[in-house]
Amino acid sequence: MDLEKIVELVNSRMGPMAVEHKRCIKVKSPMSSCDKCLQNCPVDALKIDLEGKITFSDNCIECGHCAAACPTQALAIQEPTELNLLNRAEKLGKSGGTVVLGCKQHPVKGAESMLVPCLGALTPEFLLNLEMRSYPVYVTLDEENCAQCKMMSGQEKFQEAHKKALELKDLLVLPGTGLKVVEKVPTIKQPTGKKRARQVEVDEGRRNFFGSIFGGLKKAPQAAVDTIAEPFIEKGEEHPVITKMPEITTDRIKLLQNAVLQTGTKGEVPVPHITRPKSGENPCFFCRACATMCPVGALNCDEEAGELTHNTRDCTGCGLCTEICFHKSLELKPSLLSELGEKEKRVLFSGTKGTCESCGVQTTSSDQIEKCPICRKKEAENQVLSIEEE
Repeated sequence: MDLEKIVELVNSRMGPMAVEHKRCIKVKSPMSSCDKCLQNCPVDALKIDLEGKITFSDNCIECGHCAAACPTQALAIQEPTELNLLNRAEKLGKSGGTVVLGCKQHPVKGAESMLVPCLGALTPEFLLNLEMRSYPVYVTLDEENCAQCKMMSGQEKFQEAHKKALELKDLLVLPGTGLKVVEKVPTIKQPTGKKRARQVEVDEGRRNFFGSIFGGLKKAPQAAVDTIAEPFIEKGEEHPVITKMPEITTDRIKLLQNAVLQTGTKGEVPVPHITRPKSGENPCFFCRACATMCPVGALNCDEEAGELTHNTRDCTGCGLCTEICFHKSLELKPSLLSELGEKEKRVLFSGTKGTCESCGVQTTSSDQIEKCPICRKKEAENQVLSIEEE
């Protein structure tokens, strides 16, 4: 029993940042080129060590920029989550109150605002949902304060995310003109039934606080069991057996799906800034590498049926599958609008079984291939050697 690992796990659930090492693209495969969290950390406090762990140094300022950049929710702000913020905004806005979203570093005086670590940690999907509100949502952004803030680049990141949100809103033809970026908050309106609204707000705060604690602790035991059981995992001669990740829907995808449900646009329209894996020119041999390594379980490979299917709705477009594909059968391309709300899985490849004419091994391929991948590789290597000898 590795108590140190269990303590580390519980700590990861109790701090401001939630860490799911197994969902990190770089941890899952060194072949991945993803370094979004590292590039977006303003103080270089983040590191992915050789043991496959995401660690934070003592100089971490808890800005949340890394979480906003992470496509698979391997990193996430535990409280307040964007889903909680949206729910709070909806309750306050619909009851006639003034919805104010501000930064913890420079809170607005005289206003009961929802505070986040940094405005630069807000995702385009969340800002898109704020834009869709029928009531105004005021985001307080003081350029002078941002320029002097220790978070650094927060203003630029917020403006970039807001720009993407507006582009998506125009493409999807969504209603609402909710989001208002201001330096100073206008006259604050209290929600109707102030006493009751205040009680709801207090209860909501308590619920979120204890929910974040017990929600984390509830997840800790299973992960602790996994840690304890680690020495007993069945291993082959060289490597342990790698199991497929279960399907999950990240918070960002939930927010995106909420917007897609209300779109006024129809058809196979490309969506900017959002990508999905598509079948490429090279054949698929149903090796299961992409399905096994997908951090959100969006791919499923059935070798017996000869079918590789894709859950386009919950896919994050991280691109890991395209990078680890041995045969370069998958390519990352812009997503289509229909894919973002599609509940049925799309078939990327369908294959048939055949026998390699060189070694006699039975293989499944999406094309009529005379030789298995191993023999094809050996043949290619021999051709290279022949050319070099000449």
